[in-house]
Amino acid sequence: SKQDILERFYRRMASDGIRHEQNIHAIILESSKSISMQSESENFNTYWLIRFFEYAKNIAGINLQSVWSKVLVTEFLEPGSFSIATLSSLSKMVSEHLDICEKLKSICYSNGYIFKVSVDDGFRAPSIDINEIEILQSLGLIFEAYDMNVTFNAKDKGLTFCYNGAELILRHDERQSFTLPAFKVSVIGAQIFGLFGDTTVNINYLADLGKSLICEGYEYRLRLPDGTLRE
Repeated sequence: SKQDILERFYRRMASDGIRHEQNIHAIILESSKSISMQSESENFNTYWLIRFFEYAKNIAGINLQSVWSKVLVTEFLEPGSFSIATLSSLSKMVSEHLDICEKLKSICYSNGYIFKVSVDDGFRAPSIDINEIEILQSLGLIFEAYDMNVTFNAKDKGLTFCYNGAELILRHDERQSFTLPAFKVSVIGAQIFGLFGDTTVNINYLADLGKSLICEGYEYRLRLPDGTLRE
């Protein structure tokens, strides 16, 4: 009957309201370990905060709530760190997506490029496959371009790519500019990648990248964290 439908509707609304309140409470409780929410009006853009809680009310699970708590704390300390568009993309992510982000950050060059290891499918990296790249592309974290290249000036016919924990040193006897195939991390992606601490680069990825460039006439060496060189 109509009355039964209305009663189920109101029960559902009450249930959703309780769930939303619990989710927001968990995020604020975690955030309060780092900041005092009593000062929120002075540090937060009002519209940003409204949108944040609109998304946050549906965020369940300790791992995701911890990430949203970090977003809140970071925005409090450094207003403008996360755009509304970033909140929207983050609201569509599950824990597995965040794991992919953390893995990709470990092979992301400082200016937001993820260099492709040249293989038949266009990309390879240890523990990462093209499907994971496509997931982040669908979320707006990586630009949807498979044929993107980036060119670096190399007047001395050599370049050093500095990562966290190691360096990739490239040299080419005939080229003074190096053009490498790459994926480009978007502004949204950079903001979300920033949620993760400094991640030591995947050495195996750098080695694979260097080896894949040998066929194009490049020579490569790796400088490891202890300062030793590996060819």
